[in-house]
Amino acid sequence: MNAKTHIVDFNASEALDLSIVGGKGANLGRLTQARFEVPPGFVVTTDAYSAFLTETGLAAKLPGVLDALRYDDQELLEAATARLREAIVEASVPDQIATAIARAYEALGASRHVAVRSSGTAEDLEGASFAGMHDTYLDIQSSATVVDAVKRCWASLWTARAVSYRHSKGFNSDQIRIAVVVQVMVSSEVSGVMFTANPITAATDELVINASWGLGEMIVQGVVTPDEFTVKALRPLAVGFDRLHSGSAGNASTLMIKSRTLGSKEQRMVRNPASGCGTVTEIVSESERSKFSLSDAEIIELSELGRKVQTYYEEMPQDIEWGLAEGKFYLLQTRPVTGVAFDWAADMESFQWAPDDDNALWTGQFALLLTGAKSPMYYHWVTDSDSAGYYAIGNALDIPELMGPSYYTNNDADTQRPARHQIHKYYRGEVYLNGEFEKLMVEKTYLPILRTPEITPFLPPEYAKEIHAKPFDHEEFRRCFAHLKQVAPDAGLFEVIDRVQKFVDVDMAGDEFDASKLPDMTALSDAALKQALNDQWLVASRYTGYSMIVYFVYWQQMSTLMERMIAWWYDGDNKNAYAELCQGVNTRSKTQQENIGLYEFAELIRNSAALQTLFAKHNGADFFKALDSSDEGRAFMTKYREFVREHGHRGHEDRDFGYPRRFEDPSVDYRSLSILLSGGRHESPYEVEEKLANRRAVVLEDVLNNVRRDPFMGSLKADAIKTVHAWVLRFIEVRDDERWAYEKSLLCAKLYCREIGRRCVERGLLDDPEHFLMFTKDEMFDLLDGRMGGKLARAKAVARRRDYDRALERTHEFPMFMRDGREVATAKTEGGLIGTGWTSGVVTATARVVSRLSEVNRVKQGDILVCQSTDPGWTPVFMLLSGIVIETGGVLTHAVCLSREYGLPAVQLRGARKLIPDGATITINGATGEVVIVDEGEGEPKREPEATVAS
Repeated sequence: MNAKTHIVDFNASEALDLSIVGGKGANLGRLTQARFEVPPGFVVTTDAYSAFLTETGLAAKLPGVLDALRYDDQELLEAATARLREAIVEASVPDQIATAIARAYEALGASRHVAVRSSGTAEDLEGASFAGMHDTYLDIQSSATVVDAVKRCWASLWTARAVSYRHSKGFNSDQIRIAVVVQVMVSSEVSGVMFTANPITAATDELVINASWGLGEMIVQGVVTPDEFTVKALRPLAVGFDRLHSGSAGNASTLMIKSRTLGSKEQRMVRNPASGCGTVTEIVSESERSKFSLSDAEIIELSELGRKVQTYYEEMPQDIEWGLAEGKFYLLQTRPVTGVAFDWAADMESFQWAPDDDNALWTGQFALLLTGAKSPMYYHWVTDSDSAGYYAIGNALDIPELMGPSYYTNNDADTQRPARHQIHKYYRGEVYLNGEFEKLMVEKTYLPILRTPEITPFLPPEYAKEIHAKPFDHEEFRRCFAHLKQVAPDAGLFEVIDRVQKFVDVDMAGDEFDASKLPDMTALSDAALKQALNDQWLVASRYTGYSMIVYFVYWQQMSTLMERMIAWWYDGDNKNAYAELCQGVNTRSKTQQENIGLYEFAELIRNSAALQTLFAKHNGADFFKALDSSDEGRAFMTKYREFVREHGHRGHEDRDFGYPRRFEDPSVDYRSLSILLSGGRHESPYEVEEKLANRRAVVLEDVLNNVRRDPFMGSLKADAIKTVHAWVLRFIEVRDDERWAYEKSLLCAKLYCREIGRRCVERGLLDDPEHFLMFTKDEMFDLLDGRMGGKLARAKAVARRRDYDRALERTHEFPMFMRDGREVATAKTEGGLIGTGWTSGVVTATARVVSRLSEVNRVKQGDILVCQSTDPGWTPVFMLLSGIVIETGGVLTHAVCLSREYGLPAVQLRGARKLIPDGATITINGATGEVVIVDEGEGEPKREPEATVAS
C-alpha cells in the first residue's frame, strides 16, 4: 500500500480528479490552483476509503447489506444504515492510513484547527448537489481527533438520508466512494452562502447572498434567518448602430445592490471559548441583530469575487460557501447550482437600449398580438425592430417619456438617443410588454373620447382606470402631432399608409430579399455573413420606424372612432354593421393571391386521376418529389415553382423562425392541399371575395343613407363615416400586404442564422445547427467571435429548447403579469396568507404541521409539510411531499434547496405552524408566496409548536 495514494494536497494535480478526491475536494483543488483565497488543506482520497473497507472486511459484507435495503420503509432503512455506520465507526483505521492523515495534518501547522468534510464522488455535481447529506466536523484539533472525524465522515456516506437521496437520483450506492477534505478552519466573524445567479427568479444577472454572524452552519441548517442581499449586474446599454449589431458586451457590467433584507440572526456558531476547540451556539445581542452583517463595500467585493469564480467555471452559476475573517474573504466551497431552470434570460436582453426596470409591470397579453412560440432569435429580431418603432413614435411626437433610439430618420441623434423604458422582455418562450410604457402611450397619444378598456388589451384594469381618471392635456396633444408633421411628414395619418405601400411594392422587391437568390453562404467570411444578416435586420428596424405609429396609434383610434360613429349616429336594424364594414377588400391582398394559388393547385389535383393517385400514395414533401414522374406532374411542378418564387417565405404555422416555410419544406402545402381536397368541393376564394365585397357595399350604403336622414348635420356625419371607413379599409389591405413583405426578409435572416449555426457545429460549439434558434443574434455573434464557450452555449441551448418546446406545444399557461422576474397576483384570494415564495408551482393538498423530526412519520404521500425548518435529516420525507411551508431560513436554506431539486413549491411564512391548522386543505403558490386555507378540516388536536434548534 502506497501512503501517497491516500493523501492529496489541494495544489497537487490529482486534486482535480473527482474519482480520487470527490466533488468537494475537486472544487477546492481547482479554486486553490486558480489562486483564489482558499484556506489550505488536503484530501483523504477515495483509495484510502476503499483500502479501509478492504482491510477491515467491510467491503465483503457491503453488497449483502445493500441488497437487503428497503427504500419504501423508512424505519427499516434507518435501522439497516445505522448498523452499517456503527460497524464503520467501531472499526480501526489501518496504521498506514492513520499515519498518512496525521502527517498531513501536522504539515498544516502545529495544533491547527481544521474542518473535516465529506467529499463524495457523486457530490457537488451539476445534477445533484448532495448539499448537507454527508457529515462535517468543525474546529477539530489534534491528529487523533482528525483521524476519528475522517472515519465518521466515511460512515456518513451510509445515513438513511444519503442512501435515500442517491436512490432518488438514480445513483448505485455500491459504486459510490467517498473522500474527506481536511481544511484549515477560518474563524469567520461573518459567513454565509452566495448564489452567483438568483435561484428564485432564475435571473443570471443577479447574485444572492445570505450572511450571518459566526460560522455558516447556522444558515445551512436553517436555524437562523440570515441577512439577504441581492446584487444586480447592470448591463451596458446599447450605443449606436455598431454596438447594437456587433454582439453582446460580455461581462463588462457594473454591480449594484438591488435589495437588502435584515435577518433575525438570533444565534451564531463560534469556537468553544472554554475548551479552545469545537463549536458552541450562542445568543446574538439585540444590537447585532438589528444591523446588517456586511457593509455595502463588502457586499460588492464579495459579489465581484463570486463573478470571478463563475467565470472560472465557464460561466456556469455557482453555489459558494464563504467566510469573512480579519477583513478578508475566504472561499470554503463552490458547487454548481442545482434544481434551478436557468435559461440565461438576461443574456437575451443585451441589445436593449434602456435599463431593466425591476418595478415595471410586464404583461403577457402581448401574446394576443404576437402569437405562437417565440424562440430567442425571433425575440431579438422582432422586439429589436419593434422597440425602434415604439421609440420613433416618441421621437416624432416629441414625448420625452417615450423617446429612444430609432433608424427611421437619417438623424444621428435618433440612433444615439437614450431611452427611459425597456419595452419588451423574454420569459421562457413568451414575449412580455412593458405595461408602464403602454400606459404612457395611451395617456399621451389617445384622445379621451376614444379611450376604452378594449382600445389596448395589454393593460391591467387598474392601469385603464388610472388613464381614464387622469386629465387630458389637449394643447400638449396638438403640439405633439404638429411636431410629427414637421419632422416626419410621411408619418401622418394618410401619408403613412402610402409609405407602407411603398415598402411592399418597392423596398422589398430587390433580390437581396429573395431567398432563392441569396449568395452562397458557405463562401462568405464570418464578417460578411454577419453583415448580410445585419442588412436584413436594418430593413426591419427602419420599416417599423414609420409603420408602428399606424398600428399602435392611428389604427386603434380610427377603428374605435368608426365603431363609435356607427353607435352614435346609426339607428338601423343591422347590429353587425361595424364588423361587416371591415370585411373584404377593394384590392386583392397578397394573402388572397396566395390562397387562390393553393385553391387552384387543389383543383388541378381534384380534376386529375394521375395527380390524385400520386397525392394519395406520397405524403408530405415526397408528393412534390414524385411529381417529376409524369407529364401532368411536371406541369404541376412548373406552376408550383413559380408560386414558391412569389410566396416561398410563407405557409408557416406561425411567425417564429422555428416554423418551416414552404421554401424550406413543401410539406406545409401538402397539409393545406389535404384540407382543400377533403369533404367535397369548397367555396372558391373568388366567390368568397365577391360575396364579402358585395355585402360590405350594401351595409355601407345602408349606414350612410340612415345617417344622412339626421336633420342635424346628417350629410357631414355620413361623409365622416365614409372617410374613416375608407382609411380603415385601406389599412386592413396594407396591413396584410406589409406582413407578406416583412416576412421575405424574415426568411432570408433565418437562412443566414442557420449558416451561423452550421459553423458553430463545425467548430464544436453546438450540437445541432438548428440550435441557432435558441440564441439571440448578439449571442450567435459571440459564438462566432469566440466570446462564448461551448459548455455555456450547450447549457443555454438545452435549457431554452425545453422552454421553447413547451411553448411550441401550447401546453403551458404563462403568467398574465410579471414583475421583477416573478408572477404578480392580480387579485388577492379570499382567505390568503402572504409569505415569501421561494420555488415556483401551485399545489392543493393536506397540510401536515410537524415541529420535530421525530414526528415526521405522520407525513403521508402528497402532503404539504409545515414546519419551522429542515436539515439533511429530513431529506427522505421530501420524496413524499407535494409542497412545503417553512417559518425560518431563506433562499439558500436546506428546505428551499431540496424543494428546487424535487420540483416542489416552497413558501416561507412566519408563524406558519400557528396560522395553518394541522390536517387542513391548503393551496400554496411558490411563485407569489400565497397560502390559502381551502378547508380547515378536523385534523388532529392542535399543539403549540416548541422552539427547536437543528443540530
